Amino acid sequence: MSRRSHRQKILVIEDDAVARADLQARLEANGYVVARAADAASALTVVNREHPDLILLDLGLPAGDGYLVLERTDVLLTAIRAALETETKPG
Repeated sequence: MSRRSHRQKILVIEDDAVARADLQARLEANGYVVARAADAASALTVVNREHPDLILLDLGLPAGDGYLVLERTDVLLTAIRAALETETKPG
């Protein structure tokens, strides 16, 4: 019996380019396929094209906020406020 390999696809919707790239790197390092969008309008396009298994969504987006994405998609959504901080250790 053949097992079909399915890597889960996560869509990261985040307008901050650094946070978006960091989330992508971390997720890919853990074996996920990552699609990205920087605003609500492009996010809706990516949702329809990529059919992600999960969406990580910043609610404060340009070109329509994250709530617009919530209203217009039926994908399992996890709303997050992406506030990644760089941890600095005292020297």
